[in-house]
Amino acid sequence: MRERFLKNYAAWVVAHAKAIVIGAFIVSALALSISLLFLKTQTGILDLYSEQEPVARGFLEYVNKFGAAETLVIVFEGDDENARREAMESLAARLNKDPHHYINDLLYKIDLQLFKEHAFQFMKESDALELLKEVRRPDGGVRMFFEATDFNDYISFINRSIESGMKSGKLPQGDVAAEFNKGLTPLFLLRDFLNGQDLKAEAMTTRLQGDPSERATVDDLGYLRTEDGKMHIMLVRPVDPKQDYKLAKQLVEYVRAQIPAIYETFPDVKIGVTGGPALNNDQFEISEKDMTLASIFAFFSTGVIFILAFKSFGRPFLGLLTLALSLTWAFGLTTVTVGHLNLFSLAFVVILVGQGTYYGVHVVSRYEEELLKGHDVSTAIQNTITHIFGNITTSTITTAAAFFATMLVPLKGFAELGWIAGTGILLSSLGMQMVLPAFLCIYDRNGPRGNLKRSKSSIFGANFHQWWIGFCKNLITRRAPYLIAFVLALTLWGAYLFFSPRHGIPFDSNLLNLQAKGTEAVEYEKKLIETSLSPRAGIFLASGPEEARQIAEKSKLLSSVQRVEWVGEVLPEGSGQSQTHTRLRNAI
Repeated sequence: MRERFLKNYAAWVVAHAKAIVIGAFIVSALALSISLLFLKTQTGILDLYSEQEPVARGFLEYVNKFGAAETLVIVFEGDDENARREAMESLAARLNKDPHHYINDLLYKIDLQLFKEHAFQFMKESDALELLKEVRRPDGGVRMFFEATDFNDYISFINRSIESGMKSGKLPQGDVAAEFNKGLTPLFLLRDFLNGQDLKAEAMTTRLQGDPSERATVDDLGYLRTEDGKMHIMLVRPVDPKQDYKLAKQLVEYVRAQIPAIYETFPDVKIGVTGGPALNNDQFEISEKDMTLASIFAFFSTGVIFILAFKSFGRPFLGLLTLALSLTWAFGLTTVTVGHLNLFSLAFVVILVGQGTYYGVHVVSRYEEELLKGHDVSTAIQNTITHIFGNITTSTITTAAAFFATMLVPLKGFAELGWIAGTGILLSSLGMQMVLPAFLCIYDRNGPRGNLKRSKSSIFGANFHQWWIGFCKNLITRRAPYLIAFVLALTLWGAYLFFSPRHGIPFDSNLLNLQAKGTEAVEYEKKLIETSLSPRAGIFLASGPEEARQIAEKSKLLSSVQRVEWVGEVLPEGSGQSQTHTRLRNAI
């Protein structure tokens, strides 16, 4: 029954060859028109995420509420800190104009005066209580500092404290130098006061700024910098929240266009651009170019190999033409079913070129074998379809099923690639088993009879072809046990290398290694990762302050976490409103 069906199908193809070819071109023209008019390209990274997956849904909700999660990072290097600050101010002035509305906001300087004027608001309850106890002590240094009538009074207080400690015979505890420096802090505050600064505000912020590690990312004037003081940082938050490649490209190009003017005024300051938008721009710019070149190279290289293998141009060209038609069908079906291509599914062209050519080789090769046997065109087409249908169909179904399986992946980008590539494989197989036989029928039906029987020798020569077949046959039939043993040994050796703790293949979790090497964005990203201003960060969403505190505390214990920031450390719960803070204000 199967053979009868295939023979009837082959007879139908031969009888309607012209109609099939014309119909294929019409469908191709229609699919191409629909694709050009309606097929879109999604170039946003967030377009790859599925809202059905909890983590991705949480991230999308965060972006919708708070805007872009990744920022453009501008790095300023140079020996002169003042020059770096002035260069930052100059670039900020240019970027703030932003006639294209690419930028949401800039962050490169912290208003320290705000923290000084509202120091109590940023003080934790425990710190405020400790300071209140110090103020209430009759011999407390903080209280004496505010009650001293002149500088001599305060020096006398320090002298009495030292003499009292020596007479008691108590040995100093802890870091003596640190404690002594802490005792001299009011003197430095007095110096600031004489220089015109607000003494009380400065006194309140002293405790907040006491640990250098707590303010390592801010210099004395409030500018963002790395803890080693070698680089200043400017953060540019884009308007676009989806991390769209095209919009990121516009932002990065706009920012980079402003930098040469800064070099004219500050030639000793080196400026680099990195961060998510810059990495995406550089990566996708290179990927898009390489993918286009890869698709073109794949099509023409397989075509050249196809032609050389058969030592002819006509029939292999018809196979490539059929492949081109099936590609347009795939674009049309994608437009109707999905409506767009994403950053992953753009690769489906390369996949279909390789797989479609494979089917075409089977059809042309079997067809020429039938012609060499002396069959006419119609009989050769019928025998070809009858014999290759099962092999090609089985290969088609298994390959398409493998791609369709990726539709189960939560990442929407891979799921769409699976659907587009899977349906493309089916369309390619259909074209090679219907349109290509029709092409061959029309091509050879009216040609000279002598042209049908062409040499079937390999491009390496007939002798080599026969030798290779004999060698493989002899190896399989006479050396089967040794061949099996060799394959098993090779399998075990490979498994050992893969799973061995010492020799195993490591998993590289560094996403930077997937980026194009040598680009400015990657080089500066690597520099910043080693500092306290690493742009790599994870975001946790909590339902309340207590849950946020627990997440922060647990995260600090992880060796992979450099620093944890949460709003509770900036605005402690109850800060600025508790009775302790009120009493502290009144006491001072």
